[in-house]
Amino acid sequence: MTEDLDKLSTEELGKLFPIKISEYNPGWEKQFISKPENPPPHMMFAKGYSAKGYSGQTYHIHVRYRGEWDELIFRDYLLQNPKIAKEYGELKLRLSVDHLNDREKYTENKTDYISKIVRIARAINKNNVIATKTRRYQDSQRLDL
Repeated sequence: MTEDLDKLSTEELGKLFPIKISEYNPGWEKQFISKPENPPPHMMFAKGYSAKGYSGQTYHIHVRYRGEWDELIFRDYLLQNPKIAKEYGELKLRLSVDHLNDREKYTENKTDYISKIVRIARAINKNNVIATKTRRYQDSQRLDL
């Protein structure tokens, strides 16, 4: 089935897999293990795609070495700033309408906003590495690994 998807153009994939936004579900964090053993610097796994469109629940999982990653800094800042999280959610909704079938443009148009928030978060909290490591340790203690 992957071979069939590999033959499709970006435009065809966009039409087959339009952007879908759903409300946050606090139960999601229990569905993922956040401690990979020995990944390369970045791996991405996707589930729920078929040559006929979405197939069941869809996931994108990004795996990286431990460290200070913009994604974690961005996530933590949104968790601590509900107003900014709401603003980001509204941006995603607007972009999902504007770029329903173009995942690359959807992602590209979020980049400047995310970069701005990461710069703000780093400026506010120069101890991000300590905060991120503490959160990861706390997360790993909650999971049965």
